[in-house]
Amino acid sequence: MDTERLRAALGGPADGFVRLSMNENRREPLPGVESAVVEATRDPGRGPDPWCSALSAALARRLSVDVENVLVGAGSSALLHALCQTSPGDVVHPWPSFEMYPLMAGAKAVAAPPDLDALGAAVTSRTALVILCNPNNPTGDRWRAGEVEQFLAGLPAHVTVVLDEAYREFAEDCADGVELFRRDPRVCVVRTFSKAYGLFGLRVGYAVAEPELAGRLRMALLPFLVPATGQAAALAALQAEDAMRQSVARIREDRDALRAALLDLGWSVPRSHASFLWVPGAGERLAGFLAERGILVRDVAGLGVRISVGTPEENRKLVEAAAEFPA
Repeated sequence: MDTERLRAALGGPADGFVRLSMNENRREPLPGVESAVVEATRDPGRGPDPWCSALSAALARRLSVDVENVLVGAGSSALLHALCQTSPGDVVHPWPSFEMYPLMAGAKAVAAPPDLDALGAAVTSRTALVILCNPNNPTGDRWRAGEVEQFLAGLPAHVTVVLDEAYREFAEDCADGVELFRRDPRVCVVRTFSKAYGLFGLRVGYAVAEPELAGRLRMALLPFLVPATGQAAALAALQAEDAMRQSVARIREDRDALRAALLDLGWSVPRSHASFLWVPGAGERLAGFLAERGILVRDVAGLGVRISVGTPEENRKLVEAAAEFPA
């Protein structure tokens, strides 16, 4: 894996900066999360459950799937990496999209525009996986259920479609990967507790897949990577679903208010279905301008800038700096 590309994708230290580059959820922790984390640290010498058994069972109940279909990993990135690394063929992914996809897939990566027709046209007899980031990071677009179903219908039987749903909770009228999985075993769903649930620092994600694929991934993942604190926090977060929905609703409101403020400044900002905004075409110039004013945003390969929705105070600082940006 190219170290410089990895550094660019992940960013660096941000002490003293307003960090709107990592799509972090800066709201208050969900009820029960902090106490669960504290309790999980009382016996630090005991190793975590290597298979996340309690969390897997809770997710299976919540999603109404068999526990054999559920696999918990150290964030959705670990699961996506295992899917790419164990793929027996090419990995088709949208671009621009999550910057880690081409790094995870390496020589097997095949990029196509984030359009279902273009992604379908990129599929060949060598293709094993197609990744759909829904909603797409960084553009904020989303695909509806009918669109994804039509896409699936046009694919060869040997192709697995991975729905990366890291931001699904922030979207309206977005395809539900688990519902699609119930009807088509070629679908694998990857979700995270990092975004809507606010557990980015505790590294917990999960996949829903048919048993053979789930078993293959389970053997590819190293055990003990999901810490006891992360498992405990995720279990507590699942019990705070109403509070999570309220938090997501506030982030949506802040997202739309931030977009309206930037539109008032004359910026081109498409509607977003995620927890960030996309400013196409701005690239390094805008990112550098904001960094000089203490605000970090994500320049995505010079194609545009992704701006995470921060706290109201952070968003205010961004708008003040944006008003000074020369057209």
